[in-house]
Amino acid sequence: MQNNFTIYLLYIKYKMNTLSYKTVSANAQTVNKEWVIVDAKEQILGRFSSKVSKLLRGKHKTNFTPHVDCGDNVIVINADKIRMTGKKWTDKKYFSHSGYPGGFNVGEEHPHQAQEPKLINLNDFN
Repeated sequence: MQNNFTIYLLYIKYKMNTLSYKTVSANAQTVNKEWVIVDAKEQILGRFSSKVSKLLRGKHKTNFTPHVDCGDNVIVINADKIRMTGKKWTDKKYFSHSGYPGGFNVGEEHPHQAQEPKLINLNDFN
């Protein structure tokens, strides 16, 4: 019984040494950036933006490295057809400050919404 157990331990020790259990870190030369097209039609804004941020950061990849830009390039289509839950289109207030005394501004509408609905910054809603 002792011999079988010893042989088994030696086998495991040999097996562990031959397998590669090393952590792979990406660098600028080994990063594989791809183009991803995502459709925002009828998606909830906050959940959609968190999915897009994971794609941009590269957290969905197996060789994710925090200090390297290993995320994919993302194209969002139908951004003007995104939806918000509740009354956020009408009741949400947007705050900005110029950095000067008295430079606090409150707006009812997103600053880019009047110009072009596709330019809404998804980070404003996280």
